[in-house]
Amino acid sequence: MSASLAVELADLVGEANVAVDPGELAAHARDCWPLLAMRERAGETLPRPAAVVWPTSTAQASALYAWASARGVPLVPFGGGGGVVGGAAPVAGGVAVGAGCPGHDPCG
Repeated sequence: MSASLAVELADLVGEANVAVDPGELAAHARDCWPLLAMRERAGETLPRPAAVVWPTSTAQASALYAWASARGVPLVPFGGGGGVVGGAAPVAGGVAVGAGCPGHDPCG
C-alpha cells in the first residue's frame, strides 16, 4: 500500500481508525470459510487488504465509499470474521471496512 493511500484514508476516517500493520491485515484476510482455512493451512498466502479502516460515523462511511468509488478501490465489509462463506475475503488492492473498533472486531 502506498503511503499516500494511508494518508488519504486517515483524512477520511482519522489516523487512529486506519491500520496497515501486517498483523491487522492478516487478521482481516479471511473469515471462517473452511475453504480459505484449508488453503491457509496448506501454506498458501491469502490476499490481504491494503488497509483496514473503521469509520466511526455515517459521514465518515459516506466519505469513504465516495472516495473508493471515485478511485475504483474495492471495499470489503468485515464484521467479526465469523462468516462461513468467504464474504470477508479481501480483494487485491482493496480496503477492509471494520464494523467494530480499531484493533479488534466487534466493539464490546
